[in-house]
Amino acid sequence: MNNSKLFLGLLVGAILGTASTYIVMSKIKRDALGDYQARIDELIEGGTPPIFGDFDVMPSEPISSTYAEELIENYNCSSTAFMFAKNRTLKGWNIERSVINSLFNLYRERSPTGIQLYLGKHDEPNNKMHTLIWMACKDTIYVENGAQVETTILLKDKPNSIFQYVKPCPLNCPKNDITYECD
Repeated sequence: MNNSKLFLGLLVGAILGTASTYIVMSKIKRDALGDYQARIDELIEGGTPPIFGDFDVMPSEPISSTYAEELIENYNCSSTAFMFAKNRTLKGWNIERSVINSLFNLYRERSPTGIQLYLGKHDEPNNKMHTLIWMACKDTIYVENGAQVETTILLKDKPNSIFQYVKPCPLNCPKNDITYECD
């Protein structure tokens, strides 16, 4: 009889141990799957941005049409490309000259020297889209510790001086858009 109780106790202990291990492992797997699903959801909405160069100063410079097409193809065929509506790759944006001119006219007295671009992301319940935010800027020089320092300042202190929602491509691509083929 003692052996029966001992056997029964061991059997119940083994069953409870196995059940508790199963429950704990199921919870861990559910949490891990939840993390993976959240990551997939983030990737679907474009949550993993491309990696840009880590340069202090990278001046604008002309490149050949062939090289530009190669860079554009590399981006569009990569897994880090931003996604646009209906699971299409966001290829670029178009900013109308008339809007740029109106922005530069707003700051005419401060002589803007360029446009500063920022990537943004909405976080409203019905809007998780990425956006492009842009404003005028001005290159300037100031003196710090007796040395002249070149910098850029944002011109954003007037109403209607910060913009978003430029025309995205696809939907607003040029007629002679750059084409590419992914492997």
